[in-house]
Amino acid sequence: MRQYSETEGEQIVRGARAAIELFLRSPNLDRNMLVESLKGLGSPNGVFVTVLHYPTRELRGRMGIHGARKHIGELVVDAAIAAGFEDPKFVPVSLNESSHMTVEVDILSDFELIKSSGKGKLIKVKMGRDGIYIKYGFKSAVLLPSFPEENNLDKTGFFEAACKAVGIQKDLWMQPNIKLYRFRAQGFAETEPDGRVIEIKRE
Repeated sequence: MRQYSETEGEQIVRGARAAIELFLRSPNLDRNMLVESLKGLGSPNGVFVTVLHYPTRELRGRMGIHGARKHIGELVVDAAIAAGFEDPKFVPVSLNESSHMTVEVDILSDFELIKSSGKGKLIKVKMGRDGIYIKYGFKSAVLLPSFPEENNLDKTGFFEAACKAVGIQKDLWMQPNIKLYRFRAQGFAETEPDGRVIEIKRE
């Protein structure tokens, strides 16, 4: 996985915020302008954008795109608009919220199949560093490395949450027909609305 510098990370987060703010003013915005602003930053496996209320850090939206191998500009713009306006768990972000929200972007590495069986799968994932991608039939879900901490989960709970995300019994992660993958994510976040951007430190 390509490692992005803090300068590049800032550019990426600024692009995500700009996409949300411009969409608030005009849903028919010219996305190409924003995509071009991130030119030369590669085509990662995926991107997730998180919108949080400031200063409470209450989640306002989180959406991602993965597996498409698109240019990062396309991924960031599409994921940002989806996080701000299309997350079914939240009402869309409003114009007066833009000065009371922070934006985070996670850039995903390739997914690596966990080849162990049963409870042996647990030792293949390091908490705080790895995320989980689960695939079951036509259903799939991505849980970011931050998910366990945000939801106060231990490692078993992390795997059980992945099963819940695709609508199967929580203990089925041990079964060989359940495909589980691990990945890493490099994250960048605003410290305050439209403020300084820092890299999210992970092990």
